[in-house]
Amino acid sequence: MWLPLRFCRAYLCETRLSWDTCHDRKKFFILSMFPYPSGNLHMGHLRVYTVADVLARFYRLLGYSVIQPMGWDSFGLPAENAAIDKGALPKEWTYKSQFDSDMLLSINWDKELSTCDPNYYKWTQYIFTQLFHRGLAYQRFAKVNWDPVDETVLADELVDNDGRSWRSGAVVERKSLRQWYFRTSLYSQSLLDSLSTIQGMQWRDVINLQKGWLGSLTHTLVEFDLIPASLPVKKASTQITPSDSAEQSLQGQRISVFHLHPSLIVADAFDFLSVGPDSPYWSEKFRRVSSLYYTIFIL
Repeated sequence: MWLPLRFCRAYLCETRLSWDTCHDRKKFFILSMFPYPSGNLHMGHLRVYTVADVLARFYRLLGYSVIQPMGWDSFGLPAENAAIDKGALPKEWTYKSQFDSDMLLSINWDKELSTCDPNYYKWTQYIFTQLFHRGLAYQRFAKVNWDPVDETVLADELVDNDGRSWRSGAVVERKSLRQWYFRTSLYSQSLLDSLSTIQGMQWRDVINLQKGWLGSLTHTLVEFDLIPASLPVKKASTQITPSDSAEQSLQGQRISVFHLHPSLIVADAFDFLSVGPDSPYWSEKFRRVSSLYYTIFIL
């Protein structure tokens, strides 16, 4: 039997306040991922939040006191861009009306939260300081996408196919800046081991993705000595010969390789070593040599 939409909304409004009033019941908390603030709601959101709502309603039928809040990610460039497009402040730009009137989800809006609320982000700051004091948060230099107009770092998703910023339209630069990182690798082995406890064939694709993301811990770190051997090249009609000082700048340098099968190196099955342009070896060591000629590094 189909009920008119207005009756469904009225029922939700009347019963929502009574869902959490019984404190003597068992408690069940369910929280879905916050909607990404830079786009619009679509069928993918409906699928994800419907699954969570089915669980919430199911546990209410079992007699649980269920809390299903909703939140909004109000920090970061995506939220700022969405607010600019909508002509509203980031903390004011939400999808609440669409969630409440169109999806008919049993969300506890009295428990609504936003990441820009001090009562919320004080706990994210607390968690970060705990990680920092235990040596699990650290800084190091890394290549980032830099918008020279907005003077901010961009995620890869905010750079279009032409290498320009979605907001300013400026050509994005690759810049080396100090960034924050978490030492998640300390927990890689325990996370990998826990994946093996999952029985059956369910979520095999997700498990394989997780294994690939966590990576293998059986690699070996191998170091090579660099012996530069320069090859002169012609520029116009002039023969260019590299200076001895340029070659000497790389004397004594070493390069480290994280290799899965070090036995292949010992067996002379190692033909060459590729260095990416974003490698710190390239920017900090290799570019010391003049760009007017090529250099071969004999390992």
